[in-house]
Amino acid sequence: MSVRLFPRHFTPIESSPTTFFYINSLQFVSCLNSILDLQPRRINYHRTKLMILTGGLMGLWFFALLTLNGATFGGAVLFPNEPYVAFPPARPTANLLHSICTESSHRLRYPPGYFPRSGFSHLRRCGKAVDRVESWYIACCAGQTMENNRVLCCTEQAWKKALTTFCQEEYSTMTAVYHCCAEEGEAMWTCFDGDSLNPNYAPRADYTAPVQPLEYGFTFSPNHC
Repeated sequence: MSVRLFPRHFTPIESSPTTFFYINSLQFVSCLNSILDLQPRRINYHRTKLMILTGGLMGLWFFALLTLNGATFGGAVLFPNEPYVAFPPARPTANLLHSICTESSHRLRYPPGYFPRSGFSHLRRCGKAVDRVESWYIACCAGQTMENNRVLCCTEQAWKKALTTFCQEEYSTMTAVYHCCAEEGEAMWTCFDGDSLNPNYAPRADYTAPVQPLEYGFTFSPNHC
């Protein structure tokens, strides 16, 4: 009697390396389980070995997730050689408006070429959030005086929109989300503001930001000021 070593549903799924490894690990375990079902006399012995193998595969999968994505937990850097991203941006205030509006070209931006060719997807999302909010800040500040309350309202709306979009992107992945995204309402904004690595929007004198196209996705709503 011939034995099918791989059940019909064992098919590679090609997406990201992480997804491929995870899905096919589960399929491999399912394959072993199917084989054991054909040998009932040895089920208990082999199922014990299967449980050990399953735990090992899941542990290896989790380590692969961390390695491929360069994860951070609670703002702590897990890998010391990961690219630096000044995330999250601080919450705009009246005292910060001058720096926000006049020093934008001397704060870091994170175009695709800033990161290594692979990995660090979490930090890429962080960098994208910073690029978004800086782009929207420029739109808020254009042609306005710093005393204009509409500028502060606009920058705060832009800040919240950028971080809301960031959290939506975080939850769309298989990796651990940034811890502030788990908060709700004002607690989430306080969390992000408290984690800021550049709370004063200080510029870097030795840096000039590359010219980037305007980021879409934000419309100022003066009626909500």
